[in-house]
Amino acid sequence: MVRRITAALTGAVFLGAAALALDPAYDAAALFPLAAGNTWTYEGKMTVAKIGAYALVDLPLNVTMTVADEKRWGEVRLFTLEGHPDDAAWALDEATAEEGANIETSRYGFLCVANKVFRVYGDRMEDATIALSDAGYLEPTFLAEEGPVLEFPLFVGARFGATAQLPRADKAYFWYVADAAPYQGGRTEYHLTYYTNPDTTDVWFVPGVGITHYRYNHRGTPLMVDLKLLGATYKE
Repeated sequence: MVRRITAALTGAVFLGAAALALDPAYDAAALFPLAAGNTWTYEGKMTVAKIGAYALVDLPLNVTMTVADEKRWGEVRLFTLEGHPDDAAWALDEATAEEGANIETSRYGFLCVANKVFRVYGDRMEDATIALSDAGYLEPTFLAEEGPVLEFPLFVGARFGATAQLPRADKAYFWYVADAAPYQGGRTEYHLTYYTNPDTTDVWFVPGVGITHYRYNHRGTPLMVDLKLLGATYKE
């Protein structure tokens, strides 16, 4: 059955002998929602500098995010995804008004552990798969450096990410839930920010729907990305 909508660890991870039913209010995979075959389509623009002129030019942009595969070890799940709204942000060095931008589709993983979602790339995806399959756990340091990219339940004032950064008074270098507003269907849309010295990333997220709006602003060399959810397909 397919459902459609249109818009919009610092410790070791151990596995039990059998999967337990997680509280729906805290099940990260269900709240994202992540399942093989789920797809989100985004539409918007990329704003770049025109070479040789003090002017900015808007380029049309479309991005698709798809869950390509999923693996499960007890309550721990690893989803392989292709494409993400932030793919456009990596085109900073190549994007020009004259030639457009060559947006490469990323391949990465979302590792869901109880109420947390961690993003892993490249060799770390393979390392996680091997460790969980062979040993049944991840070393305490495996996820500690970056920290989770989502942690449920969301609420205004929540912060998550690298543990060492969380006490910062300037709310920089970790994810911070800045605001919340009503969303269609009686849901709530949360505004998450990630501020660093060179750039700011804003993500609007709705539990049960996913990322509904993505915005990126690079200070210095001009690059701005603004993408909104055009539609989504969920497999059930």
